[in-house]
Amino acid sequence: MCKQEVRHRKDGAPKAPEPARESRFGRFKERSFGHALALAKTMHAKGWGAVVGSEKVKARLEAAGISDVVLEPGVAYENEILLNRARDCSESNFFVFVKFGTFKTTAFFTEPTNADEGRRLRRKQILRKRNVWRSSNKSWVENTTREIEDVEGRKARSKFFAVVHGHWGENEDIGRNRDDGVSLRKDVIRQFMLWHYDIDATGYHNWIHKEAIEDISAREDAVGIRKIPSLEFTMPFNEGSENGPHLNFWFRDLKVATWFWEKFIRDNKHSVMPGLAPNVRMREVLKATKKMRNDGDMALGVAHPSCILNVGIGRLPVGLLNLLNERDKNDEPKYNWKAIWTFVKVHADAVGLFNPTLEDYPLHFENGQTEAYFRRKVDVLVGERTNAEGGIMDDTDILEKGIGEQMKPNVEMRENSVSYAFARRMEEKFGKVLYMDHDLHIYGKTRRYWRLVSPLAYGRTAFTLDEAGMDKLRDSPLEGKDFVEMMHGKTFRGDSVVAGAETFLELEDGRLRPVAPRRDILYSLRTMKDKFLHAKLTVKLVWNDLRVHIGRMFTTSAGP
Repeated sequence: MCKQEVRHRKDGAPKAPEPARESRFGRFKERSFGHALALAKTMHAKGWGAVVGSEKVKARLEAAGISDVVLEPGVAYENEILLNRARDCSESNFFVFVKFGTFKTTAFFTEPTNADEGRRLRRKQILRKRNVWRSSNKSWVENTTREIEDVEGRKARSKFFAVVHGHWGENEDIGRNRDDGVSLRKDVIRQFMLWHYDIDATGYHNWIHKEAIEDISAREDAVGIRKIPSLEFTMPFNEGSENGPHLNFWFRDLKVATWFWEKFIRDNKHSVMPGLAPNVRMREVLKATKKMRNDGDMALGVAHPSCILNVGIGRLPVGLLNLLNERDKNDEPKYNWKAIWTFVKVHADAVGLFNPTLEDYPLHFENGQTEAYFRRKVDVLVGERTNAEGGIMDDTDILEKGIGEQMKPNVEMRENSVSYAFARRMEEKFGKVLYMDHDLHIYGKTRRYWRLVSPLAYGRTAFTLDEAGMDKLRDSPLEGKDFVEMMHGKTFRGDSVVAGAETFLELEDGRLRPVAPRRDILYSLRTMKDKFLHAKLTVKLVWNDLRVHIGRMFTTSAGP
């Protein structure tokens, strides 16, 4: 260490040591930071916490008396202060992004209004952005605070948003991509924050990776989001098949999730394609999941009930309802409507209501009798719920009346419309929870604070706790077992919960789609690069899978 120089006054007495100089930004950025700091101090006085991306910003906030500051560069950038009204998870989240630059400071947040009131919001109402330039503007903090309080009040503190189906990039393990998501963890978490999500129950295709989930969980805990271990399981309903309906599995903790993956998937999945099924017996899997559900260890959801994927080399049916097209060796139907209903009744806790990432193909049936039967059944589903006579129909009634019209003979049926009708019926008949089936593989970036309406804003899965439940939440934060309980029985630690999907949907030319202000062309343009990366990854996965299959063919033909 260097010896500290002792300075003396003119009279010979030693001078008092000078206080450490506060680390400041450049002359221009310092003024912008001052606006951000003033807003952070104001919100801190109201009980809000802060997350920052640099030690320098953290030190400045703490020096200003802001005590609840967390450093998490895995989420926040160096020139940001991310504010949250409930970082301790004692109530639901509301996030405000604050960025300071050379010339201006920006506060950025979104509208959390529920589906009935929020269907027709304009872009500038959905995404609120308030700028102040470097010159002094004392009213900016006051006006921005007032607007934040007005908007955040529209999300009840007892109402929790969950995203329960989605995929991630940064998923390589032992030199292989284990999922078909492409977005960076930082971008995904920031999108969850922008749209005020409290619970992240997304997961990979047929894969549990302990280190990856722990990293995501640590970042999300820092900002106030709870991570629920999960995966999207491909159930091989036909013996030896590598394809089948996709199911969402949500686990109470990482230990249970890892146990399931190791027992049924790790050594049984031979395909390189993440979405193809492991070589397991359906009955053995369902026996295990039934016990796990009864023990409170997991909940099961039926993802995109009617869904056909275009994978480049063909169209792949991956919805439960697509089993109606399956035929046996005598060309007889392998599954009927009763079998599908029985599966949902016995084995499922929840059903996906709407999937914004689907191509939404017209349904095609290999057999005319199957199609006629299917139309009759779905028409009954919708018809039993829709009563156009007497009184004014609300948005849901109008949607379902329109969907009912699609089930008439010679009218084109669409995947999301059928899934919507099916999910509604499963809710009514068996009390299943409905969930917004985002299934995102590409998430937009939030660094530039552009008004881009993400599919995360097209709807969400929401849980509203009663006062007794909120008291229990204040005693201890929400855990994986609580999420499983809410999905399984619509209760939270024994108290009732209002659970279900909120959607922002409309019928347009006979198709069920997000309402117009949320179908964001700008978002599509800004994510074009990621779409290219996703297409490139898909080609890579298909090619690698083909190489593996060809290698096995030659190995088999060569014999011992």
